Amino acid sequence: MQSKFKIFISCIKLLLFVEVISFFYWAPLVLGQEFKSYRHPSDNALMVKIPEGFFVMGSDQYSEEKPCQKIFIDSYWIDEYPVTNGQFQKFVETSGYNTDAQREGWGLIRIGRRLKKVEGANWKMPDGLNSIQGKDDDPVTQISYNDVMAYCRWAKKNLPTEAQWEKAARGPHSRKYPWGNEKRSDLVASEFAPMEPFSTVRSFYGIRYITSGIKEWCRDWYGTGHRKAKNPTGELSGKEKVVKGFFLTEPEGVRGSKRGRYAPSRSSWDITFRCVCGQIEGIE
Repeated sequence: MQSKFKIFISCIKLLLFVEVISFFYWAPLVLGQEFKSYRHPSDNALMVKIPEGFFVMGSDQYSEEKPCQKIFIDSYWIDEYPVTNGQFQKFVETSGYNTDAQREGWGLIRIGRRLKKVEGANWKMPDGLNSIQGKDDDPVTQISYNDVMAYCRWAKKNLPTEAQWEKAARGPHSRKYPWGNEKRSDLVASEFAPMEPFSTVRSFYGIRYITSGIKEWCRDWYGTGHRKAKNPTGELSGKEKVVKGFFLTEPEGVRGSKRGRYAPSRSSWDITFRCVCGQIEGIE
């Protein structure tokens, strides 16, 4: 009887050993920790390679996100973080570029529940009052789609398509949220600190701030319905561009499939961007 008990204990120990070994083997894959980031030579941004493969895009929950569709995406590199004030400043200093908000003399600011035109609001002074001085690492805002594409040309990159953005956010298993499938009530942004609650959140691939209190421009013209099964790029033309990755005070809004749309000339306090490229020189 005692020998059987010893065998039983030995089996339990063996199973526990296997579980521990399995955890350390699979944890990096599950948590996305094996995806290393590398600096892009043009703007020094950290980028992560997203491998080719399938994921499920969209959802059956909201009409503008339908259909729920299996999509194949070729491999690409995407910025680990949104483009920062410091990176955008380097672009402006090098190119002499003036943004749409600077030329217009105003940008959109959220005041209460409404967006209002505020004179003097631009990427240097996103709320029209306070400078970005000392905030080089914060995401640049008050930039239009037109401004973003100028930056991308300078950095020899591009904007992500909606499909590329969504795969980076949801991972190969198409999580509902970047962190998993369960809602987290602690991750709710405020208009005063839209990014702060998401500082520890990473997607499967290790992408940061991929859904937060700030929206991100995508390359696609906005449209609905069936998509191409491989590398979809949206409509051929349109009046509004897709934006992804927000919303204030609404946990449901940080789903990877959530989408919005804005005119390319729109500059607002709550829109930023990140870039993609096909290859980083010297990196496989």
